[in-house]
Amino acid sequence: EEENNTRGLRAPTASENEAEDDVVITVKPYTPGDEDDEETNTASSWDPNEKVGIKGAGGKSAINSGELMEYSIYFENDAEKAQLAAQTVTVIDTLDDAFDLSTFEFTGSEVANTHIEVPAGMTETCIYTDLRPSNDLILKTDMKLDVDNRIITVVYSSLDTLTYEPTRDVFAGFLPPNDSTHVGEGHFSYRVKLKDGVGNNYNVRNKADIYFDYNDVIVTNITSHVVDLEAPVSSVQPLPSVTYEDSVEVSWNGIDNAAGIAYYDIYCSENSGEFFIWKEHTKNGSEQFKGQKGNVYSFFAIAT
Repeated sequence: EEENNTRGLRAPTASENEAEDDVVITVKPYTPGDEDDEETNTASSWDPNEKVGIKGAGGKSAINSGELMEYSIYFENDAEKAQLAAQTVTVIDTLDDAFDLSTFEFTGSEVANTHIEVPAGMTETCIYTDLRPSNDLILKTDMKLDVDNRIITVVYSSLDTLTYEPTRDVFAGFLPPNDSTHVGEGHFSYRVKLKDGVGNNYNVRNKADIYFDYNDVIVTNITSHVVDLEAPVSSVQPLPSVTYEDSVEVSWNGIDNAAGIAYYDIYCSENSGEFFIWKEHTKNGSEQFKGQKGNVYSFFAIAT
């Protein structure tokens, strides 16, 4: 502003930026009343599980409307609690209304260190994998998205190699107790986009139910992502209109309710000239600015 003292260092007003169990398997033939038979030997399979989504921005894992979301669901036959290989694992996942199911596809699976190739673009498929020679079984993988009910169901089954029927051998299973080779681990993955127009601050929450053999349902952790459509707001703090020193501390701050602020770009203008970047991608909240006596300087901040 022309009326300012030409020896002053000044800051503009704040600006808004435009842009963040365990099943008990009875070894002997089961008959009613065996629950109270102390001689019954039991063994079990066990499932520590987890669901993992994309890493959003900031503490609320912020995302954009229309974003492509990728998820993986993991399961493990924990050797510390399991005595038997798992014969069947069923995963059920109900998708949030915010997802556009026309964009859904399964993207892959791996079980007991065996990669299961899933054709691209599939919403329903059945895959047979021969686990021999390491395991004398056929692994059947059923994957399906029920669009009407928004439910994903994935079932892994252990089949006899001759009959292709579920194995009758109680000691046989596709997923043995885990060890250092990760042979007791499995997972599958899928991707799906959010609908365009999902509102600001909408919380996309997702979890899966895992059934390990005949266990009661085990619920995974809940993944949470918040839709963030509002740009952060930042400003340079007021400076003295005039200083008789050749340097001054310039401070700035900002706010973003979801994604948070990753960094600031601080711009400077000398004598009402074109703004140039002074501090790029800084995470600091202030810096010492050294100017020329007799000049006027202006600053603004953009938060990202």
